[in-house]
Amino acid sequence: MLKLITYDSQFNKAEDIGKLLTQWVNNNNGKHIVHYKKQIEELMDEVGYDISKINKEVFEKIRKRNNWVERFKWPITAWNSFCKYGIIKRPDLFLEDYMIKRVHALPQSTLPKTIDEEVHKILDGHLVFATSEKMKEGSQRGMISSVKAFYGYVISQEPGRIVVHLSDFTEQDAQSFKNNVIETQVSPITGQKVSFNTLSKQIADIKRVYKMGVEQKKLLVDITRDIKLRYRKTTKREFCLSKEQIEKLRRIDGNKLKEMSIEERFKYVRDATMVSVQYEPALRAEECVNLCWEALPKYERSNTNVGPVVVIGAKARPENHEDRVYILCDRLDSDLARWKVVSEAYCQYKKISPPEIVINGKVYHPIFFSAKGKTIKAETYISSIFTNKAEKTGIILPAGYKSHIVRHARITHWIDEGYPFEKVHENARHSDLSMTWRYFHSNAQKRIEAVEKVEKLDKESRNIRMTVLPPKGVLRSIIQNIFYYIKKNTNVIEAEELEPVNIFEMEKGLRESCVDYIESKAFYTARDMVDKWGLGRTQTFQRLKTLTKDGLIKPVLDKNGKKKYLKEEIDYLTSLVDSKKASIAFGYKEKVPTTIPGLANKGIIRSTKIGKLHHFQPQELIEHFYDKHFNHTNTSQN
Repeated sequence: MLKLITYDSQFNKAEDIGKLLTQWVNNNNGKHIVHYKKQIEELMDEVGYDISKINKEVFEKIRKRNNWVERFKWPITAWNSFCKYGIIKRPDLFLEDYMIKRVHALPQSTLPKTIDEEVHKILDGHLVFATSEKMKEGSQRGMISSVKAFYGYVISQEPGRIVVHLSDFTEQDAQSFKNNVIETQVSPITGQKVSFNTLSKQIADIKRVYKMGVEQKKLLVDITRDIKLRYRKTTKREFCLSKEQIEKLRRIDGNKLKEMSIEERFKYVRDATMVSVQYEPALRAEECVNLCWEALPKYERSNTNVGPVVVIGAKARPENHEDRVYILCDRLDSDLARWKVVSEAYCQYKKISPPEIVINGKVYHPIFFSAKGKTIKAETYISSIFTNKAEKTGIILPAGYKSHIVRHARITHWIDEGYPFEKVHENARHSDLSMTWRYFHSNAQKRIEAVEKVEKLDKESRNIRMTVLPPKGVLRSIIQNIFYYIKKNTNVIEAEELEPVNIFEMEKGLRESCVDYIESKAFYTARDMVDKWGLGRTQTFQRLKTLTKDGLIKPVLDKNGKKKYLKEEIDYLTSLVDSKKASIAFGYKEKVPTTIPGLANKGIIRSTKIGKLHHFQPQELIEHFYDKHFNHTNTSQN
């Protein structure tokens, strides 16, 4: 007989359940359900930890409050798993009745062998227009499920009816099935409420089977020809991940990485790298998980590291069709190099080998794989890896948004960065431009910047330049008119305040605010340099050219496009002494100076190399030789 524990307060009970929840998390470490610990706590908080009151109604209340989609059932799965654990560990707290019963998919009706064969023959005989190949297995399975649901509905309405061929169904059957599905808004396959477009797709599957059957002359009559379907157009999604959010999703914390075990490091780096690999070439989830090392051919890259990411058998493409997405591969290479090091160390530690897949007799090596060395399914990346990564990063995605938002983000960022739209369309690999446009999500700031650019009100256009200022007389007239306008329309400025000095100061301030304003006192002209150096024009220009090439001076252009040179830079270089003059000054009889340049090469004194000669600051040379002579004299006296 079980011994029941009497609790002095609800607090003690909540404390015990909390400890049990922690034990459950530790016991299921690594499993997806433990990520819903917060949802379990929210369920228990809702009923004040009186877990006997937790039921489907409580869950529905929380679901609506948090805007979870109806298909979001993971919290129920996690709660039921916790209940099972509690029944074993603490039967005094948990009963089997506390579990929330879920609505499972409706049992699929078994098609008569003849109908099953007819459907398979129709599907096998159809070639997809976009690829000129047979339908993919997944698409075929979906259409067969819809036919099974149609058969099950008809038999349920007339239990004694015998249906052994597709031609045994009638137009009334098809119309009744369609009306029932639309009115109940319940999927005939799962038994759960789904969107209008999902229901329409299931009805469309049956229409396609009959239409293809008639086209292939395997059926005489299309019983669905009078059924009209209208998909509801979904509004364009405005939410999009920013560059900062993408960076948070794929950033690796080096300090955190050092403290992790090799298993934790493997998952941490893999998850971040998967987001990065999906983002850079704007891949779909299934394309990301199936990407292989062979899909990154470095021999096809340019000298600037721009090259293709090869996508094989993408959506609406033949199975072996190759698409090439051209991107700058710097970030991709960096993230993949780190992942390769971590994954190889993990495989060596676990004594496993990465998976291999064979396509047309050729062996390929998937970039990403599970902790057990198996290939990753797209559903796992969408519902587990990406969702958990977003949650850990603190990025809250609106209801219904999954990993595909990363593809939306990359396409948007390409357009924001100035990529031509047709090139973005090529990289997106959409069937038409309108679909690519639906992937572009412009924010308010970008829209403001676009209007400002067109209207010449952006920051660059607002910059005043000396080259666009009117002649001095016209500029002065403009300023005077502004002063008179202010005086006329406001009483701020009196007549005696309107003096020429004010106009002069305003004109000067206007010129000085120009982005290309150059104060004449701070610069030398080329003519000034001829006089300063005492050289001919050719020699002067050659020296200026050498100094510019060596990066020792940076000439600027005035409003007339003529070069001017900063006095501070020129005066400093002019004050330097070259190695020939320095050797003569210090008494070295060398045809080719070597002693003083040798001191510069050894780092004893600093020099500035202009052309082939070293140049030195006179003061530094004097101090060096003074110290050398002084120390030598003292040593001799001692």
